[in-house]
Amino acid sequence: MLALLFVAGSATAATTGTWTPATNSATSPAAGVTVTWSGALGGGNAYSNDTFNTTNFWTNPYSGTVVGANSLNMTLQPGNRTITVTFSKAVDNPVLHMDRIGGTSGGQNNSSQWTLTSSVSTGGTVGLTRLGGNSVFTVTGNSFQRTTGGTGAASTECSTTAANGTGCGSIRFDGTGITSLTFSVVAIDPGGGSIGDGLEVIWSLAGSDLRIVKQTLANTGSFTFTGTNGVGSPTINTATLNPSTSAAFAITNHGQPITITENAVAGFALQSASCVDQTSATVASSLAGNVLTIATAAYRANQNITCTFVNATTSDLTISKSDTASSYTPGGTTSYTLIARNFGSVTITAAQIADALPAGATLSAQWSCAASAGSSCSAATGGTVGGNAINLTVNLLANGTATITVPVAFNANAGAY
Repeated sequence: MLALLFVAGSATAATTGTWTPATNSATSPAAGVTVTWSGALGGGNAYSNDTFNTTNFWTNPYSGTVVGANSLNMTLQPGNRTITVTFSKAVDNPVLHMDRIGGTSGGQNNSSQWTLTSSVSTGGTVGLTRLGGNSVFTVTGNSFQRTTGGTGAASTECSTTAANGTGCGSIRFDGTGITSLTFSVVAIDPGGGSIGDGLEVIWSLAGSDLRIVKQTLANTGSFTFTGTNGVGSPTINTATLNPSTSAAFAITNHGQPITITENAVAGFALQSASCVDQTSATVASSLAGNVLTIATAAYRANQNITCTFVNATTSDLTISKSDTASSYTPGGTTSYTLIARNFGSVTITAAQIADALPAGATLSAQWSCAASAGSSCSAATGGTVGGNAINLTVNLLANGTATITVPVAFNANAGAY
């Protein structure tokens, strides 16, 4: 029986229970990913369920138990075999654990030799890395087996003594977006006994997790979320840190979509929500109202997903005045600007802007107003030369601005100030 373990960051492990075996295949779902092991074993042999050795010979880079865990049992008859393993959802760096590979026939050690001949993945060529095992478990290039030849081992179980027992160990298949691995399996039998090879396997996979980032524009606030498929219900306060990030949530069923709902907060409106993975690649999602959905097909196993929700206040008008001059001379001129900005999420209509020049200062020309795309000023110019009042209204879209430039002349008589 093939056990499947999911871990990525905070992701928890999930192991398969019972496989559904048939003559030429066996399948088992784990955390929403269905693993299928297929290929004729020869001699009419069928796949079956078993358990691993209770002595630990394996290295699992993810969490979960391999020792004594459920395994998929098979007995390969002599001859050339083709075995294909498929994953219903793309996985990264899956790990294969083997128990009892090889044995004895004709008084000498034999073994099946497994060679990865092809793979389907999004990340290019898939390689093999030996993570652990006993001394007779070997990985060379794309092949793995028990060492053969020499006096036959005395036991059919794995052993820490090279002269005794079968091979066992762990192999990581280095690649991203893997959906299929195909092996050519041949018998290496120096003793000529031709009795085949009985062995067991377990797979370990890393699962995905998700974090929520909350960002607010202009103002800060406290926001609550609810999620599905393992995503919890965090409260994120941007007054503490803006943007601010939740803890990581382990995805529990990779065969289901993920939804995140932001609960409405008075005075704020959701502007956007989007997701990326650990490589900054976009994870496709859709936003309907305050609910963000990642479809089942849009994410794979072993992704660290970050979804960012950006909010703005529903009404937030600011105005600033700036003047670059550091000194003023009677009889001289200058200009200053008024900038009105809508940091809110709704359009502001007919906002009144009024300013009066101080004593000794008058308009040297008409003031002018320019608005950002989609926003507008009630007049492009206004005021009269010698006057001292600026009055107009503006319509500002969300994040829109209006800039009023005011030219000023200073009275030459110092007593006018």
